[in-house]
Amino acid sequence: MLEHSSTVNLDSCILILALESMLTPDHKKRQRNLHKEINNSLSTCWQTEEFEVKEECTPCTEFEKVSGNIPACAQSGFKELISCKTSGNYYRSCERVPWIEERNFWIFEGMMLAVGFVSAAMVVLRQKHLDRKMIERIQKQVSAGV
Repeated sequence: MLEHSSTVNLDSCILILALESMLTPDHKKRQRNLHKEINNSLSTCWQTEEFEVKEECTPCTEFEKVSGNIPACAQSGFKELISCKTSGNYYRSCERVPWIEERNFWIFEGMMLAVGFVSAAMVVLRQKHLDRKMIERIQKQVSAGV
């Protein structure tokens, strides 16, 4: 009985894997093929040829940084896919990712807005406290007859 259930489980696993591989979108396959077509050497074809930016500047994954597969990742931690007219596709190092810079700017602006509100609230509370103390002092002086 135990052997029968394990073969059924094995058969169903194989069937599920086969169906999954047939139904999975092939964009991952295209991505793998694209990486095979990319030359990962330290070419500088963009300095001598016409080129087109295929992928904007993006951060490298930890694996890409550690493995050294893409030399551009070792330089700055960011990569940009370009297609040189005659040499083909290359990754080149880039300094800043625009969407990360924009995100960091808005995070900073939000934090400064929050700090501004907290500071304004503290000023108002402190002013109320000082006004209350001043009124108490004046009432004390009036009641003492000065």
